[in-house]
Amino acid sequence: MQNRFERHLQVHHALNAGLDAMGLHIYHQTDHEMPMVTCVEIPDQLDGDQFRETFLKDFGVEISSSFGSLQGKIWRIGTMGYSAQRHFITNFIALFGAALLQAGASVDLKAGLDATAAGFANQPSPEEVTV
Repeated sequence: MQNRFERHLQVHHALNAGLDAMGLHIYHQTDHEMPMVTCVEIPDQLDGDQFRETFLKDFGVEISSSFGSLQGKIWRIGTMGYSAQRHFITNFIALFGAALLQAGASVDLKAGLDATAAGFANQPSPEEVTV
């Protein structure tokens, strides 16, 4: 269990570093965080639901909306279980950044990828981590 907790926490920090470096804002970062879900504010110029639909259709990646007062304001990105692995997070940042750029958002994809890689620096490879 300890290995799983540490893996989820590492993935969470690497994902957040990548999203931050791209210029996105993590909703209530360090305030009410959970290592298995990252909440990111939807860029003002985007329709959050339309983006999610296109992201799923064109890239095969699903992210969640929110509900209540946060509906249309944040996306929820899950990193639970099997998906909490370095290669999935790196691929997610690459695809998410590309989709955001295509949708007209201003993000720094290279900075996001570099920050994500740095978040995993000096960490064991996926084969070395007990799931």
